[in-house]
Amino acid sequence: MNPNEKSAHLLRRFGLGASPGEMAAATKAGFEATLVRLLDPRYPAERVHPLRFTVRKDEPPEVASYLLRLHWVYHFLTTETPLREKLALFWHDHFAVDDENGGDGLMILSYVELLRRDPLGKFGDLLEQIAKNPAFMEMLTMQNSTRVKPNENFARELLELYTLGVGHYTERDIQESARAFTGWTYLNRFWERQEVPMERRLQQLVDSGMNYAGFAFVPEFHDTGVKEILGEKRAFSGEELLEMIASREACAEFITKKLWEFFAYPEPEKAVHQALVQTYRETDGSIRAVLETLARRPEFYSDQCVRQRIKSPVEYVVAICRALGSATLLPPRIGLDRPHTEAIPEEGASILGGMAYWMSQCGQLLLRPPSVAGWEWGPGWVSTSNMVWRQKFDGMLTWEPKDKEKKVWGPAPGGQVMIRYFRERDPKSPDALVSILLRFFDCALGAEAHQALVETCQKNGGMQPYDSGNDNWFFGQIWHLYFLLRAAPEFHLC
Repeated sequence: MNPNEKSAHLLRRFGLGASPGEMAAATKAGFEATLVRLLDPRYPAERVHPLRFTVRKDEPPEVASYLLRLHWVYHFLTTETPLREKLALFWHDHFAVDDENGGDGLMILSYVELLRRDPLGKFGDLLEQIAKNPAFMEMLTMQNSTRVKPNENFARELLELYTLGVGHYTERDIQESARAFTGWTYLNRFWERQEVPMERRLQQLVDSGMNYAGFAFVPEFHDTGVKEILGEKRAFSGEELLEMIASREACAEFITKKLWEFFAYPEPEKAVHQALVQTYRETDGSIRAVLETLARRPEFYSDQCVRQRIKSPVEYVVAICRALGSATLLPPRIGLDRPHTEAIPEEGASILGGMAYWMSQCGQLLLRPPSVAGWEWGPGWVSTSNMVWRQKFDGMLTWEPKDKEKKVWGPAPGGQVMIRYFRERDPKSPDALVSILLRFFDCALGAEAHQALVETCQKNGGMQPYDSGNDNWFFGQIWHLYFLLRAAPEFHLC
């Protein structure tokens, strides 16, 4: 595989699709520089305050997760550090919290921001931070665990879903682990202050930089006795237990396998898995180091891996939008560096709400995983209903009326991005035109499917729409080809 193909594959799996602009930048920089940039990003300062999504005209702000969800959608569509959002999505699936059971909107926001803060850091650090996150604690009812009545819910999920996997612990380990977390709880003072206007409460949050909900520990409720967990005997605290579990061989095996299966394919070969586990152990659980090892394995670029993974609905919607220029078209429609009291403009909010809607219709709504085990990835995304919605989705800012009566329609800014891409490459034949369309959406078709699109192009005017200079006519032609392309299985693979 040549370096350009390796870079494209890396962008698909470590990023949010290989959009034309991202692919051009990666080609110019080279594979090594692209890998370094993905793994060692400089996270830019936040330029869109999440509380702006809660502002309503002539009414108090609505601090609701369905509005704050749009803030994350915005980052998916515009980010310059795509691996950050991709990994945050991975951790959202791994440490699954849904906004119906994770407390109020501000608690959910703190959970999302935790996932996004340093998703490439050490697993043990993230494990402790997420275990102490109020939304996560609320989801798993951790806040009411005492030495008189330890809550085994979190302990069970900790060992089964988050660290070791089935077969590496006993029921006794669960019971003893639950004792270690007694006394853990959280405080949330936001709704206790109902007498204070909502705007003032939010202003105090912004001024202080401190969340209203936070982890708390009640020593009187904690079981200080000796516990025997996974063969070790001591008076474990919750923090000590999490640290011990994160350092176990079984945890290294569990997390590295899950990372490989998310970024590559199911069931890694023994040599691959051993290499990832070794990296995890040598670096004290560095996710960044594990991903670098993963990205340098030849198996990651094998026929078994390249263009064989079914895009999740979030990845599918985002990849199309980023190809159509969402990273540059959205910021001016949202407004950058504005105060948290300024509402998101209606057009921008409508676009983001629409993208969240399409993700949901295709089978994946952010902040609403189906269970604490997250979503079923891979073939789990494929159903008759989901595929119908996937083919219906065509992007953002694609068409707009060109007259006051709305009888004549043509390419909107996203569509103009597409037109410009074709004009810059100046196709001379239907075959070249189809090849440019495939390159724009980073899709590889077999010879038969490619030829079918070429013949469709020939039946719909051949090169006449392009040569005419009439972008409305030409856009209609390539739009028809794009509709057919979305029906191809290859369009849904990365």
